[in-house]
Amino acid sequence: MSTPRPQSLGRIGIFGGTFDPVHVGHIIMASEARFVLDLDLVLFVPAGSPPHKQDQKLAPDDDRWAMLEMVVGDRAGYALSDLDIREPGPSYTVTLLERVQERYPESSLYFILGGDSLRDLPNWYEPHRIPELATIVCVNRPDVTVDLDEMLRLIPMLQGRIEFIDGPLIDVSSSDIRQRTRDGSPIWGHVPDNVAAYISDRRLY
Repeated sequence: MSTPRPQSLGRIGIFGGTFDPVHVGHIIMASEARFVLDLDLVLFVPAGSPPHKQDQKLAPDDDRWAMLEMVVGDRAGYALSDLDIREPGPSYTVTLLERVQERYPESSLYFILGGDSLRDLPNWYEPHRIPELATIVCVNRPDVTVDLDEMLRLIPMLQGRIEFIDGPLIDVSSSDIRQRTRDGSPIWGHVPDNVAAYISDRRLY
């Protein structure tokens, strides 16, 4: 596991999550954010121990990393980062952003998430500090609405620090893919072919 070495990058997108497994929705979110905001790099950052999923058994770190490697590979403009997955303790976004800022001190950071995650942002650890460290990039998801006025009331620091992107609306989720795998239902089209083969070979989920 590794993180790209510091270099002269002006705009970096940070895309965190459990990626259990990574799916086509994640890929679309990352590519849309990079294109619309003209990001120099999008970092996929798998979480080590997300505090809101302590009751959920995750696939092993090595498997989640391997599936992300299949998606990211050597693709220009995208990279994998182990700044969270290798760290002990809870995976807090504010801590991750501090690590990225320390590694790329000259870069502007953009934190990529979906509308469902944005709605829950006030319940995250030290949410007021997140927009101080990075511009929030919300990629709209199907059937998810966000009350921006309410968000600004709860987290005033979001004012001027949030961007909304209308990407292709693909209703795919990792939880649904895990359930489909358990049920023996097809996941072709939900994840890249090599990820589907990996899930089958490793008998994940």
